[in-house]
Amino acid sequence: MVPLRLPKNERGAVAVLIGISLVTFMSLFALSVDLGHIFVTKTELQNTADSAALAAVVEIRNGLDAARQKALAFAEAHAVAGTYIDIEPGDIVFGRYNINTNQFQANGLPTNAVEVNARKTEGAPSGPLALFFARFFDKDFSNVRALSIAVLDPRVTGVRGKNRLLPYSVVNFIVDQDLDGNYDLGSVINIHPRNDAPGNFGFLDLDGGSNDVTELRYYIEHGYDKDFTIPPGGSIEVLGSTGIDGNSLLSSFQAIIGEEVFLPVHNWVLYPGSNAIFNVVSLLAVKVLDVKLNGNVDKRYIKVKLVNFYSSVLAVDPNAPENNSVAKPRLVL
Repeated sequence: MVPLRLPKNERGAVAVLIGISLVTFMSLFALSVDLGHIFVTKTELQNTADSAALAAVVEIRNGLDAARQKALAFAEAHAVAGTYIDIEPGDIVFGRYNINTNQFQANGLPTNAVEVNARKTEGAPSGPLALFFARFFDKDFSNVRALSIAVLDPRVTGVRGKNRLLPYSVVNFIVDQDLDGNYDLGSVINIHPRNDAPGNFGFLDLDGGSNDVTELRYYIEHGYDKDFTIPPGGSIEVLGSTGIDGNSLLSSFQAIIGEEVFLPVHNWVLYPGSNAIFNVVSLLAVKVLDVKLNGNVDKRYIKVKLVNFYSSVLAVDPNAPENNSVAKPRLVL
């Protein structure tokens, strides 16, 4: 068989086509590599912004300076494109986020949200993102940024998973003395074991089990380890734990002095002893200051300070009323 031979002019055309194809292929390869680099960097910047925003919004209760420093610390702990990212204080903006209209107002009051802008751009401390192959086409850098907004959602209905919910309930008019629907934050009060249900002094059977002293001790020291939620805008009836000698739980309460925990809040209780039913309507955050559970019943107390507490274990629902004590930090952008 005689081999096929192309005329000289056709061989030249094929060489040109191959050359054009190689240039096109290399251009597409360069584009795909740099686009992938930009995509990964964008993802890393988003993770940085999200982490910084969530860290800052939880710290709002300690002041905006502390919250800003927390955001900067979390941002600097993240590597972006192989180097640690620097965020300027001006890239962290506090304000008011309306959870009903989904709108953020920079510097709006009262502060409940933070916006973080993570940048690798010209003029940013970390500079723009250097590209690999696009520089052969006079494109040395790319400006990449990510924006995140975290808000404190106060529409709390309960807790999820392992948490710091105590198996002890407080009546609402003790922690909301003017009954305006808001807890008296900052107040230091003595919660006295109340004999509203004879034979029961406020301890709850959260899981419907035996709730013996050993289990109550565990829940007090480590928190309830299951979900506990209240229907949005409603209440949940919880059985009481009876026959509990307060002195047997004293060491467990002493172990959590100085800690911040959640307390169920009830508005009424019916029936005595093992039949006691507490109508729990909300949750409250408190810092345990002192405890006395022995001696005369009238002299016993759990001294607490009513505080703000923000935690990811909290459950929220858009139909629930706002709670001025507890809120769940969450991302909205």
